[in-house]
Amino acid sequence: MIDKVKIESVAIEAYSKHCKKGSPAKMLPKILAAENVKLREIDGYEKFLGAFLKQPNGQPYIFVNKNIDNVGRKNFTLAHELGHFILQHYLHTASFFCVENDIKEDGEVISEQEKEANYFASCFLLPRDRVFRKVSEWYKFRISPIGQVFMHFEPHGKSFSNWKAISSNLMKNFIVSEVAVKIRLTELGLAKFDF
Repeated sequence: MIDKVKIESVAIEAYSKHCKKGSPAKMLPKILAAENVKLREIDGYEKFLGAFLKQPNGQPYIFVNKNIDNVGRKNFTLAHELGHFILQHYLHTASFFCVENDIKEDGEVISEQEKEANYFASCFLLPRDRVFRKVSEWYKFRISPIGQVFMHFEPHGKSFSNWKAISSNLMKNFIVSEVAVKIRLTELGLAKFDF
């Protein structure tokens, strides 16, 4: 079982070190450069999303499939691979070749290190304090620091149109996919979904 408290703490530390303001997603290339991680976009087959490799000389590389057409998905992949680096997974394995089944914003992943990298990406791209603040500002909700569920979304009617408005705003602000928003709101205890 992954240590979510520790991983979120590491993600917050990485976020705070490099992102004084603005979207963490926009800062990813600068963060990689500051950490001396080389980024390469490559042509990859459809299921390949990204890879992390630490060469014998110590140089870390992140590769991402340049054919990923969803910017939110690409950002999650980059943050996932950054997670492998920040969480020092290379101490156990020098490289990670990640396909769709490894980098999931939702669903079950088997590898503990892939789960950790996914959770890091979620915490890094959608920091708890910023998500709480944005949702409170935009929707005038009072949010408990422990994150009590206050939004319940169903697949039809007003609740679904409310979800589309909320997810659209969060996707635009944090530059992530709708799936990433849904999972993070669930993790934070802010929303419950019946779809």
